[in-house]
Amino acid sequence: MIEQKSHISPQEVPESPVSLLMRGMAGVMREKDAELYQMQEKCSRLEAEAEAMAIEPTCVVADGKQKKLIAILNAIYGSGYIVNCSKKEFMQRMATALGCPGIADYNKALYNVKNTYQYEEIFTDLSQVAHNEILKEG
Repeated sequence: MIEQKSHISPQEVPESPVSLLMRGMAGVMREKDAELYQMQEKCSRLEAEAEAMAIEPTCVVADGKQKKLIAILNAIYGSGYIVNCSKKEFMQRMATALGCPGIADYNKALYNVKNTYQYEEIFTDLSQVAHNEILKEG
């Protein structure tokens, strides 16, 4: 093999401003890549922790009380206690919070409760519970 020799003798040459700028930018990019990598690692770790801690929602509504609870939630919404969302959104949030997806489809159940005159009965029962609570405290 033929050995090639450079015709230019190696010397200490000062770096040009462009090469200094490029080397500086490479350092900045390396720092940003390291930060991004660390953030991605942290995000992955936090996601794994969140999945491990996730609790599967279970229904906390007593058997046979879903329709009555829908009527109560309807009255709460109608009384103006809930703002900044529609009734549908409120019922969907309550369905998720209580682990009872049937609450989100409230129209038919609410109609049935109102037609069978259970609406008044529900609130009479609640009134009695409230009265009993007041007597306990007094």
